[in-house]
Amino acid sequence: MSAVLVKAVGDLRRRRLQSLVLLVIMLLASGTAALALTLFSQNGRAYDSAFQRQQGAHLIVGYDSRHVGPDQLQSTPGLLNAVASGGPWPNAGIRFAHGTSKFGLNLVGRPSPDGPVALLQVVSGRWLQAPGEIVITKSAADFRSISVGDQLLPLSVPDKRPLRVVGEVVDVEEAPAEVMTQSAWVVPEQVSALVGKLDLLDYQVYYRFAQAPSAADIDAFRSRLEPTLPPGAIDYFVSYLNTRQLFNITNSVILATLLAFSLFALVAVTAIVANIVMGMVVANYREIGVMKSIGFTPLQVVTVLVLQMLFPALVGCLLGVPLGTLASQPLLLRSASVLGIPPVLGISPLMDLLAFAGCLLLVALAATLPGLRAGRLSAVSAITMGSAPPTSRASWLGRQLRRLPLPLPWALGAGDAAIRPLRGAFTAAAILVGVTTITFAFGLHGTFAWSFHAAPQNGMVLVNRSEAYPESKILDTLQAQPQTQNVVATAGANLTVPGISGPVQAQAFRGDPSHLYTLLDGRWFSGPGEAVAPAGVLNKAHVRIGDTIHASIRDHPVDLKVVGTDFDLEGFGQQMLIDWSTYQQAVPDAEASSYTVQLRPGSDAGAYAQRVYQTEPDFLDVSVSNLGIQSPAGIGDVVVVALAVVLALIAVAGIFNTVLLNVRDNVREMAVLKSLGLTPGSVRVMVVVSVGLVAVVACLLGVPLGVYLHRTVLGLLGGLLGNQFPAPAYDVFQPASLPLLGLAGLLLAIAGALLPANWAARSRTVELLRAE
Repeated sequence: MSAVLVKAVGDLRRRRLQSLVLLVIMLLASGTAALALTLFSQNGRAYDSAFQRQQGAHLIVGYDSRHVGPDQLQSTPGLLNAVASGGPWPNAGIRFAHGTSKFGLNLVGRPSPDGPVALLQVVSGRWLQAPGEIVITKSAADFRSISVGDQLLPLSVPDKRPLRVVGEVVDVEEAPAEVMTQSAWVVPEQVSALVGKLDLLDYQVYYRFAQAPSAADIDAFRSRLEPTLPPGAIDYFVSYLNTRQLFNITNSVILATLLAFSLFALVAVTAIVANIVMGMVVANYREIGVMKSIGFTPLQVVTVLVLQMLFPALVGCLLGVPLGTLASQPLLLRSASVLGIPPVLGISPLMDLLAFAGCLLLVALAATLPGLRAGRLSAVSAITMGSAPPTSRASWLGRQLRRLPLPLPWALGAGDAAIRPLRGAFTAAAILVGVTTITFAFGLHGTFAWSFHAAPQNGMVLVNRSEAYPESKILDTLQAQPQTQNVVATAGANLTVPGISGPVQAQAFRGDPSHLYTLLDGRWFSGPGEAVAPAGVLNKAHVRIGDTIHASIRDHPVDLKVVGTDFDLEGFGQQMLIDWSTYQQAVPDAEASSYTVQLRPGSDAGAYAQRVYQTEPDFLDVSVSNLGIQSPAGIGDVVVVALAVVLALIAVAGIFNTVLLNVRDNVREMAVLKSLGLTPGSVRVMVVVSVGLVAVVACLLGVPLGVYLHRTVLGLLGGLLGNQFPAPAYDVFQPASLPLLGLAGLLLAIAGALLPANWAARSRTVELLRAE
């Protein structure tokens, strides 16, 4: 074994540049794998840790104050066999103003942050001591730039007395502020004074069970509660399963992207290592024969080749795996910060070991398979053949390409591209991965950009009204504006759908909302009892277009016939769109709370919004819509660009190694050609053309493959977000962009070939022949 190690180490010293390139490739590939596996292992762990730490509630039920009182709710924990409960606590959705910003908060009256369930962790300031004070979540404070000591102005009642923020807490029952409306807390007796209409008041009860309930268990709890309470008493059910999913949505989007790129990187590494070993075997036939003649067994010969790959790969993994693990920490620490848990590094030794061992095993297998060719050679035949196979065994296609009526450097380069078909195939595989990655990343970037700028409501004016401001007055104000073309009024309510454990948000429209959303299939509702829903609702409820859902709003039965599917990421697949007449079946005195205004062509939306806002600044929140995928896709776009650069570097490094092997194989031929008058520039052209022709073939395959992967991953991403993306999200590849993407792959190949080409061009003929 000592002889094997000595030989392997000696060869590594002779091939320092090749070893360094392999080290860099493995650093990038193992780092990407460790990053993906660390996120995979830690995804959801921060939430689960905080949930246990804060004695999180498995179920939150909102009870309508018009139908049930706090005393009637005292028996519900025993009815559900809950081991701990909290509440009833009064709760209402109220809009607040902070500076020029207006937003809604779920205001809860709670005397203490402690209790047997749903503990609130105070992370800044203190808890409430008297009326006039308010505590908000840390997520809301960060998202809205609110600090302890600031004042929030309630917009729900005419007597607007500001509340002073005295503390920030972490509530494990809530997803981050960018994806979920946050809660705020006041002393219980202050809630009713801040509620403009008593029918908006609920009582929240938190339940915790001995074992975490499933979605089916949550549905069973509702069936158990309803017969014991007056009709309409249950307003909403919130399961910890839904909160957990919303909390992890950003990391899930990034994780799906990372796994795809990690697979690309490992495929590229396999092709590159196999190509290097094949080149080493072809270039060292005589040396392999000598090794065998002095006593090296076939296994030892293969071991020498494998060790030459494993040593730099080992160093690359030793550097890459820790770097990949560290790169995952900002996302994991962000989750810990939002949840208020100690910022401990999220390291999974098992996942790091898996990334480390998996990458090395892949390198060993990729080196062993072509190395077996060297192991099977006889000493005599290897010494006889010398450093390369005889010309008679060269590729027929390569010989034919050299005979093309092209300038000599072009013809020679074209022939070199196919003179060794297997090496050319592995080279094409490395370029293919790079082109596929670039195309895939371009597509995802285009989809994310489309989601930010192409939402149907973009450019329209959104008006939110406080309950203290009469609806008739805001409608008169909007209709009085000459730029108003169309007004769609909207009201929201929790909709109970069989088969879906959490609340589904029902959006009821007075007016035609068809221009506000993207319809994917079917048609828009045209009357009572019809609904449009995203794919998430249909999948969870196991229904299709044409089926009827026996739902309920405030315990009032409502039969909804699904007539179409829409694209709407605002509710993450937990939202249904219905007609106003359907909503009035459950809420006869319903009033809208928000209004979407479509302006006449040429109108200034900003000036319009400011003019409407000035009519009643205290009770109106007016803005110009700018919808799109928010935080998950925004962060995912950054990750996509970064990983595309990493994969491009891997491809360039692999091409560099391949061209370097080709140049070394053809040392004698280049020397002869230069002695016959081939200029250094012609040598560069010959080397670049040899890899350029392979790159053209790889680009012709890689661009369509990248488009296919983009469509596949986009479908998976839509599933995570509870939706299906519409056709424009897929059709981001313009006809002119496809050739440019292929050109990018060709440029990668040229970039990887330039250094070896310059080396071949600058080398002296005499030195080359002497070395040969």
